Amino acid sequence: MAVWGMKGTQVTANPQIGVMDPGFHFAGKGDYKGDGKTDLLFENDATHELSVRDMNGTQVEAKTQIGTINAAADWHLVS
Repeated sequence: MAVWGMKGTQVTANPQIGVMDPGFHFAGKGDYKGDGKTDLLFENDATHELSVRDMNGTQVEAKTQIGTINAAADWHLVS
């Protein structure tokens, strides 16, 4: 994973922030921890498990599994 710092169309930074677990894709961003910082949300393609990376800038502070979407009930993640 990498975060691209942008200023208009200019890339100002692109630090590597880690390796994503196999089978997961980026699903959204938001302040999921309530600390005023943007965190990253991922979903597993096969199991629909949700995982949050608690972020502090480009540093991963914690990795938290938060649950599983009930795909059989036709639920879909919206972030």
